[in-house]
Amino acid sequence: MKGKWRQITAGGRISIEHKGQDAKLEIREVTKSDSGLYRCVATNKHGEIESSADIEVTKKDEGDGMGDIRTKLKKTPSKQKSPKKLENISIVDLLRGHDPKDYERILTEHGIHDYRAILQAVEFLKREKEMETGKAEVEHGGRVEEEDMARLIQQLEGRVDTEPVSVMEDISDQTTTENQTATFQCEIQINYPEISLTWYKGTQKLENSDKYEISSVGHRHYLKIKNCQVKDQGNFRVVCGPHISNAKLTVTARQTPSPGDGGRGRGMKPGGKGPTPPEEPFAGFKLKPVALKFVKKIQDIVLQEAESIGSSAVFECEVTPSTAVTS
Repeated sequence: MKGKWRQITAGGRISIEHKGQDAKLEIREVTKSDSGLYRCVATNKHGEIESSADIEVTKKDEGDGMGDIRTKLKKTPSKQKSPKKLENISIVDLLRGHDPKDYERILTEHGIHDYRAILQAVEFLKREKEMETGKAEVEHGGRVEEEDMARLIQQLEGRVDTEPVSVMEDISDQTTTENQTATFQCEIQINYPEISLTWYKGTQKLENSDKYEISSVGHRHYLKIKNCQVKDQGNFRVVCGPHISNAKLTVTARQTPSPGDGGRGRGMKPGGKGPTPPEEPFAGFKLKPVALKFVKKIQDIVLQEAESIGSSAVFECEVTPSTAVTS
C-alpha cells in the first residue's frame, strides 16, 4: 500500500473499545469522507498480524429512519488498494484543507448551491479540526480561521430555509419567420448573490454578440436572437443555480405571393384559367407522405454524481418533418 496510514484515536464521532480479545471501532454520523480502507493491526512479542476492510458510505434514503450509520462493509485483502473514484467525492473532500474564506468560491466553481448539505459539511469540518488540534492548543492563525468558520456557519444557517432561486415565469417555445427577431424571456428571482443566470443553445454557452442580445430588467431576463434564419432554430436552455429549463425556437420561411395570382396566394390548376375550387385545395395533386427521419439523434450522457444537488441530464433530438410528435 503506497501512501501513509493515519492512526485513528478516540474522540468526537470516533470511539474505540477493548474488551479482552475483542476490539471495536465505532464511527458515528458517518459521511462520505469516512469511506476508504481501514486496517486493524495486532502485535505481540512474536510479531504482528493485520486485517482490513473497506467502508463505503452511501447516500441516505429520504424515507429511511434507521440509525446513524449507512455503510456497507466487505472483506478485502490486506494489500488491496482502496479505489478513489472522482464521482464519489463529497463536499467535505472538496473543502478540506482550504481556507474557509475560499469555500464560497470553490463551491460556486463546482456549481454547488445546496446550502443544507454545505452546512452539514462545514459543521463536520469544524468538529474535525477541533479534534485534530484541540481547543486548548489553537495553532497560529487558528483563532481567525475559527471566527471565519463560525461566521460562515451563521450565514449558511440563514440560507438553509431559503430556495436558491424563485421561478415566477419560465421560458416557452418560440416561432418566428426568417429575418425577424425572436425573444425568450423568463422571470426568475435570484436569492443568493453568487448565483448567475446563463443562456445556452444546445451545449454552447451564449454571450452578447451580433446574433444574440442578453439582458435583464429586475427579475425578468431576456435572450434575443436577431435576424433569425432556419439554421438558428433548435433547443435553447436557461440555467440559473439548480434551475434548468428548455424551450425550442422554430424559424419558418417567409411566404411570398406567386407572380400573377393577385396576391391572393391561391394555386392554379395546370393549364387552368381560374382559381382552384375549394374542394380541390392542392390543384388536383395529392401530396406524398413524408417518412419520419431523425436529423439529430439522442446521445449517451455520462455525469459525475454531485452529492449536494441532483445532476441534470438533457437528452436532445430533432426529427423531420417538424409536424412529427415525439414521446
